[in-house]
Amino acid sequence: GVAAGVDVPVALAIGVAVLALYGLAARVPSEVGYAAYFGPRSPEVARLEAFLDEFESGVHLLVVFGCRETARCQVIGEPWALDFLGRLHTALDGVPNVRRVSSALDAPVVVGPLDTRTLATRETDGFALAADWPALFAIARGQRAFRGTVLAADGRSAGVVVELQSLASGAQRETVHAVLAL
Repeated sequence: GVAAGVDVPVALAIGVAVLALYGLAARVPSEVGYAAYFGPRSPEVARLEAFLDEFESGVHLLVVFGCRETARCQVIGEPWALDFLGRLHTALDGVPNVRRVSSALDAPVVVGPLDTRTLATRETDGFALAADWPALFAIARGQRAFRGTVLAADGRSAGVVVELQSLASGAQRETVHAVLAL
């Protein structure tokens, strides 16, 4: 039964209103990242955005490819794996809200005092490996800034570092969905 003193039509109207509000709330996307923690229009987020704009930096997303998951390669330093890494790097360049992308292909390898090289050079539709890429890869694996950043210590996985332009929840969400769709 209904508790004494409660009007049934009023209780039904309140129940319908609560369900309607719940339905609307379920359709509104929640905030993510710093906006979820501080609030999308908070002074903290505004200061962080200004700092990142001034120093041309952003929030980073790491996309990892590994030879553990495929029979096509044993380590990242094989032609097939480096080709795949180049195609992934290029595809990530085209994702919305991306400021810059870096990977083992374009990370600097120290080859002498004040001298760096990269495993590959950028071409219009991807990367071309340096003629001496195997030697450069061997040198790179020994460098702490390379190993553990864009290459796993065991050489079987590589990360593509994706720097985002905007801290806005919608932009971050769009980027993640685009990356997952690759």
